[in-house]
Amino acid sequence: MGKTTSTSSCPITGALFRKRGYSAFDYLRPLVFEDPAIARWYRFNTILYVSDDIGVRLPESVRRSRVPDAQALDYYWPAAYRLRNAVIRRLPTGVVNRVSHINAVWAARGAPA
Repeated sequence: MGKTTSTSSCPITGALFRKRGYSAFDYLRPLVFEDPAIARWYRFNTILYVSDDIGVRLPESVRRSRVPDAQALDYYWPAAYRLRNAVIRRLPTGVVNRVSHINAVWAARGAPA
């Protein structure tokens, strides 16, 4: 599995954090994105937003992962999941909510989602 750069990786959210004095650090995703023991939502979406005054005190290894303000985040979702999400976005909200509920019940029982 690989990653690509996407210009659609929620620039609005990043801009809102930046406006409030927070910087994005993409430190964790490269470390965990291929680990199936971690739920894919966390593997592909965990971005650290750290206030600038704290960011300067982070370890160098974390500081190197700071995403420049104008740069899009790397997009880790595999093509199959992007396709799945594109289909889900076109479904009625009630259907999506019901499927989400069923998946949550299955996950709580230990069944694969």
